[in-house]
Amino acid sequence: MKKLLISFSSIFAFLTVSCSTNKPINSNTTVNTNDNKLYKNKYVDQLLNLYLSDSKLKDSYINDQENVPDSRFSELKYGLTFYPIFIHRSLDYHVGQHYRVVIQKSKNSLEQTLRNDWYWVLDNITQFKYNFNPYGDLYNEFEKDEDLFKQVEKDLGSLISSVKNKNVQKIIRVNLDKTINEKVKDIYTKKEALYLVFDNNKAIKIFKYENSGKTEFLMTTDLFIFKDPNNLETQIEQLENTILDKRKAEYENNLNNINKSIESTKKRKEKLQQEIKDLKEKIEKNTSGNGNDTTVNVAPPVMAFAFTFGKPGSNSTPKKVEKKELTPDELKKELEKKEKQIQQADSRNAELLKDIENLPQKSNDTKFLEFHASDQYGERLKESLNEINKDNWKIARFSMRGIYGQE
Repeated sequence: MKKLLISFSSIFAFLTVSCSTNKPINSNTTVNTNDNKLYKNKYVDQLLNLYLSDSKLKDSYINDQENVPDSRFSELKYGLTFYPIFIHRSLDYHVGQHYRVVIQKSKNSLEQTLRNDWYWVLDNITQFKYNFNPYGDLYNEFEKDEDLFKQVEKDLGSLISSVKNKNVQKIIRVNLDKTINEKVKDIYTKKEALYLVFDNNKAIKIFKYENSGKTEFLMTTDLFIFKDPNNLETQIEQLENTILDKRKAEYENNLNNINKSIESTKKRKEKLQQEIKDLKEKIEKNTSGNGNDTTVNVAPPVMAFAFTFGKPGSNSTPKKVEKKELTPDELKKELEKKEKQIQQADSRNAELLKDIENLPQKSNDTKFLEFHASDQYGERLKESLNEINKDNWKIARFSMRGIYGQE
């Protein structure tokens, strides 16, 4: 199936229309009555206590979050225009350097909001729209993706979704401190996935972990919709376990591929060494003499037969073909060529050994949880959902599309 959007021009045409036709943003959207304060929700209060243990810091954070200027809506609105979540990786291939700078700034702004202003996001969560997104960072098509689109649209009525009620109904916590390999040394501690449940069957995920003794949050840009609202804990546990299994498999696959390349390079080098040995013997054999007198012994031409095959039953007459032996100068050039190839093989082998050395660091939690890093969390999530939804969809992933005014 064709991807959500094909070209950069269509991206901006789509997003420009989307933004220009939205309802105006209500200037009072950040103002709440005392009876409707988000921190009064017991689950949000739990989040605040996890995020900040000091009550004074907690109160200060709440005050700051409830007084975020309304300009933040416009910042995110245009940030999501230039950095559309559901197709962000494809922009790398369609834009020039100038737009890459704009895109990177938009990405950074969104990341900082989701890290530091998660309370404000939750307080305004009903104003975010999400687009169905079954693809990972690499936007590779997969089997039956078109059927999945049709199923989700049929069952949910639309490929666009949102949270209807901002009151968190439940928090489902999953421990993430399991390692994918004994050689992989993680940096973060006390890692958890916090799933905030809304509207009975929707969830938003926050990564929680300690970094150098400080608790950090990273809200993801996805809204998960569960076809079956029952046993959400079991479904979420299955999803997280599958993601972990995919991480382990990816690590082993990368390691095996590097080892295969090392073995291939080794065999290539051994072959080159034998060819070099043969060439040196030929050069020594064909060149003899004392002092400045050199006699070159040129071997007689080697005779070979070539057969021309016609139709069945026709006569095939072998023809003699002379295979010309290399001259001493040609042998020396061939020797130099092979020796250069040996050097290249050694250089390649050194690179591969370095790849093995660096693989654990490239596979640890800091890389995996890096915001929208290529071929990390987003890709493993896609693979996991594909496996879970292989027979019929159970969990649909929607990604942030934009932020709009109150209806």
